[in-house]
Formats: sequence, structure tokens, C-alpha cells
Amino acid sequence: MSKKILIYVDAENCSVAKFDQFVEESSKDFDCHEYVVIGKFYGNHSVLGEIAIRCMQEGYEYVDTFMMNTSNKNVTDMKIVVDCICLLYTSDAADD
Repeated sequence: MSKKILIYVDAENCSVAKFDQFVEESSKDFDCHEYVVIGKFYGNHSVLGEIAIRCMQEGYEYVDTFMMNTSNKNVTDMKIVVDCICLLYTSDAADD
């Protein structure tokens, strides 16, 4: 049975170079036959650029964090935290 690795990326605060470095380093640590990577990247579509394309190339799911106010502070961070908490309490992951 494959083990799952969840990777949630704050794409508003991540460069393509840093993402590529992470993907390269993590691929050395995890055997693709033993692990399944489930990735999501978060951000407002109006501010994402090349990082969105790169994440999609790796098969990551896009989660739009629309602007709730003019400052848009911490919306993406809060969405990632809420999704992690929901996943923890609604899946079998906590039992593994």
C-alpha cells in the first residue's frame, strides 16, 4: 500500500526556483513506488505567474484564494491552515 505525502504550497510566496529545488530534493528522499504525492497550491489568480504553471506541470491542484479585502493579508495562509485541519479531522490520515 502506498503512503501519502501531502504538499500544500503558498504560491504567492514561492518562486519557481525554490519550488524546483524542493521538488528535486524531495524526490531524492521519497521513492515514487512507495509514496503518492498529493499536492495543492494556493494563491490569488491575479498575482500568480510562472509558479502556477510550474505547479500544474507537477500535477498540483489549484486552490484560488480570492481577495477578501484590499490588503489580502493572510488569506492564503488561513485557507491552507483550514484545509489541513479539515483533512486531519475528516480522513483516515489521523489513524495512520
